[in-house]
Order: sequence, then C-alpha cells, then structure tokens
Amino acid sequence: MDDAEFHDSMIEAYKKQHRAKAEAKPANVDYEGWKNRHRISAKLHGCVYADLMAFCRKHGMSVNSASNFILSTFFKTNV
Repeated sequence: MDDAEFHDSMIEAYKKQHRAKAEAKPANVDYEGWKNRHRISAKLHGCVYADLMAFCRKHGMSVNSASNFILSTFFKTNV
C-alpha cells in the first residue's frame, strides 16, 4: 500500500465514524466558559501525584482517562 492508498483508506474510515452532533452554545454563556465547561484542574500533593502517575502507567491510561475512571468509580459507589 503506497501513501496515497493509505491516506484514501484513512479518509474513508474517518467518513464511516459516527460522531455525535455538536451541542449548541447557549446565548448566556461566553465562548471560554462553553469551551471549558467540562474541564477540571487540581493541585495534588506530591505523593498523590506519584500514585496517579503509577496508576496511569500500570493501566496504560492517560491522566484524563485515569481521572475519569477513578471519579466515575468513586461516584458509582458513593452517590
């Protein structure tokens, strides 16, 4: 498979993906507020950060995926 065939196959694969429709921004929310509506940030103690990184490496996850997994697991059992 040459480069052109590869790129053509990737374009076709992309077209077949079922993507969710974009959610419309409400008029009363500014652009930055809408763009960052699901973003969280935290200052972690050094030992907690090291544990998070070790968890990510052990499970082959990004920090984002690991955070989603940990939070969803916590909320399933504690809410």
